[in-house]
Amino acid sequence: MSPHRGRARQVGDPGAPQRSGYVPPGWPAQVLPPAIEDWELSAVAWILGHGAPEWHLPEYETLRRHPLMLTWWFRQWAQANLQAARASWQGLREVQQAPDPDAHRRHLAAVTAVGRDLRAQAHAAELIERAMLGELFVPRL
Repeated sequence: MSPHRGRARQVGDPGAPQRSGYVPPGWPAQVLPPAIEDWELSAVAWILGHGAPEWHLPEYETLRRHPLMLTWWFRQWAQANLQAARASWQGLREVQQAPDPDAHRRHLAAVTAVGRDLRAQAHAAELIERAMLGELFVPRL
């Protein structure tokens, strides 16, 4: 769980380039708050660091130039991969006679961790997308 959950991030928070501004739980630590000028650049960098490697290829230049569309694309990509991870996990659960039970358990744990990461990434992309569309985040009491 993030140490920043539900509070404003301040200068000096570990791993966060943020200067000020409230961000909701699930906001990536590497992405500046929307109150900071040019915060979208940090969002694009975060997305490209977590998305498919081919998004760095020239064919994707148009997508990279439009942060909102890139964010939408990333959210769709993360959600589709999450569905694939869930299907893989379910398929593994149905395997009754695994040749190597220890390897089977390790694979289930790995797929579970990947699914958790993808769910967090899809949620973060949704938050970034909402901010790009102009939503202002305020702390809840």
